[in-house]
Amino acid sequence: MECHAWHSRGFIPIVSAQSSGHLLELIRVAPKKVLVSFDPNVRLAIEPNPGRWRESVERFREHAHLIKVSEEDLVNLYGAKADLDGIARSWLSYRCSLVAVTRGERGATCYSRTAGKIEIQSVPVVVADTVGAGDSFQAAMLAWLEESRRASPAELAACRRAK
Repeated sequence: MECHAWHSRGFIPIVSAQSSGHLLELIRVAPKKVLVSFDPNVRLAIEPNPGRWRESVERFREHAHLIKVSEEDLVNLYGAKADLDGIARSWLSYRCSLVAVTRGERGATCYSRTAGKIEIQSVPVVVADTVGAGDSFQAAMLAWLEESRRASPAELAACRRAK
């Protein structure tokens, strides 16, 4: 299987002076057929300045076709009183065709340029540890896109709701 997706997992590299510029350059020079996905993974315990995170997320999201973000990350970036749905919808600009907001036990909400707002219900499970849950969600989306031959910017942009 040939992989056509490039995934940028946020965390410290997007706010680090040593790595953020290099990562942005890698994204900028990626071939146009490569699907760029982005998950900011905001960690205020490591870098406590939300403004620095917002600035980095804004720079990186301009280059992403698919953004996966947790509700917790959005609250850390913009505050608990912010219009999180409005923010997610606003990210459907530049190159982005799909924004997926994970909401823990409340499932996820996807915002698509072509399909609108899609609510995804959670599946009840016994939780042992939530570390890596967001990464698993992102990996499952990318795997599904690749398996269904939709792992390209053009194919993602053309995705419609199933009838």
